[in-house]
Formats: sequence, structure tokens, C-alpha cells
Amino acid sequence: MYETEYTQGRQSSRDFLTGAMVGIAVGTVVGLFMATKPGTELRDQVAESARKFKRQVGETYDQAADAVSNAVDRGREALRKGREKFDEARQEYASDDFRTDQAPGGRVS
Repeated sequence: MYETEYTQGRQSSRDFLTGAMVGIAVGTVVGLFMATKPGTELRDQVAESARKFKRQVGETYDQAADAVSNAVDRGREALRKGREKFDEARQEYASDDFRTDQAPGGRVS
């Protein structure tokens, strides 16, 4: 269940980032073609903008991937600690010491 929710959330984020990148790229190209410049200058500017965009997308993706990876690692660690605490509590409850130390009325003697 949690795996499915995580996968769906991750896919939604990926779809959003993809849409944003495509929108930025299309907007940049349209804006450049609307400007009045000679062909070679325009092509050079489009190529330079594409290189910058590619570099920025790569950096943003790397940062997002690192953030997601760190969040997953923290979540796994929290889950591991929670399981340990649960197992400790279950073992304590199952042990004879827990039951025999109880005084009438649920108070510890």
C-alpha cells in the first residue's frame, strides 16, 4: 500500500518536472524566434540557451534525486527504529516479568 502511494507520488512529481521543463524549453524557443535577429545569431543563441537549460535541468534533477534519496533513507531508518521499539514492547509484554510485576488494579508493585 505504502509502496503504491510512494510510486504514485514519485510519478506525479516526475510528470510535473517534465511538464515544467518542456514548457520552459518551448517558451524559450518561441521567445527567441519572435525576436528580430539574423539567422546565425538566433541559432547560436538558441544553442547556448539549450546548453544552459540542459545544465540547469541536470543540476535540478540531481538535487531532487538527492533530496528524495535522503527522505527515503530517513523514512527507512524511522521504520527500522519503530519496528525495534515495537518488538521490544511486544517481548516485554509477553515475558513473565511484565505480568508478575503487576499489582492488583494494574499498578506496578
